[in-house]
This record gives sequence, structure tokens and C-alpha cells, in this order.
Amino acid sequence: MDYFEHRETPFIVAANCFDGARRYETDDIRIALGLEPHVPIVLCDARRRESVKQVLIASVNHSLQQRQNRLDLETAGRQPC
Repeated sequence: MDYFEHRETPFIVAANCFDGARRYETDDIRIALGLEPHVPIVLCDARRRESVKQVLIASVNHSLQQRQNRLDLETAGRQPC
């Protein structure tokens, strides 16, 4: 996570949940990992194709949203005189 944070690269956290495994609340995961509120946490079952696909989609959507947020901030900073 430090790698991505230091480079300001958007990322998400995927928590692998499956039958018989201990489950953690997303708030507990966020606290344990010291994640900022804007970092999405997605619960998944890495053994299931559809679940992994949803994680990848969430990752791409988050990256696109973060990029748009940066562009919006840049545009707001360049208001006409």
C-alpha cells in the first residue's frame, strides 16, 4: 500500500472471504490497515471468477473516479480572471 500511496496511484483493497474463514467488518479492515476513507474495500471470494471480476471492475472504476477528481481540481484551479 505504501508503494501506491507514495506514488499517488489509486488502489482498492480486496478482502478474500470464503466459507469457513473468519470474517472482518470493512471498518475493522480499514483501521487495521490504516486506510484513508476514500480507499474502497471490496469483499470477494478469490476462488470465484465473477467475484474476482467485480473486484477488477471496482478497481478500474475507482481509478477512473480518482482521475476525474484530480482533473476537476486542476480545472477549478485554472478559473478565468
